[in-house]
Amino acid sequence: MEKIAVLGINPHAGDNGVLGHEDMRILKAIKSANKKLGLERFVGPIVPDVAFTPHFRKDFHYYVAMYHDQGLAPLKALHFDESVNISLNLPIVRTFCRSWYCI
Repeated sequence: MEKIAVLGINPHAGDNGVLGHEDMRILKAIKSANKKLGLERFVGPIVPDVAFTPHFRKDFHYYVAMYHDQGLAPLKALHFDESVNISLNLPIVRTFCRSWYCI
C-alpha cells in the first residue's frame, strides 16, 4: 500500500514551531488517522517546496495539499494530462481530471 504525503501548511514544515504551530495540528491529525487505519498510511507534514522534487516523487505518488496553489500548480506542471485533483470541504463536488481514462 502506497503512502500519502501530507504537505505542511507553510514552506518550513517540520521546524518544530519556530515559524508557527500549524504543522503541529497537522501532525496530530496524521497520527490520529494512521491510528484509526491501523497502519502508517499518511506521512508528514512534508516541506511543500521539496515535496515534488524527483527524489521525493520516487516514494510518493499521492499528496494532500493544504491549499489550492500548493498542490495544483505542481500537479499541472508535472502531470497535466494524466492527473486527478479533488478539492475537499467545498459545498459542491469539484474534480479536475485530464486523462482519457478518467471517469
